[in-house]
Amino acid sequence: KLAPDDPVKYDFALTRFGIRDDMSIDDLL
Repeated sequence: KLAPDDPVKYDFALTRFGIRDDMSIDDLL
């Protein structure tokens, strides 16, 4: 589930699906 009201989970989901290739998991920490 994508939750736009939850930026962290939303960005993590985008990263997992490879939509944001310029972002790594380290950027979320």
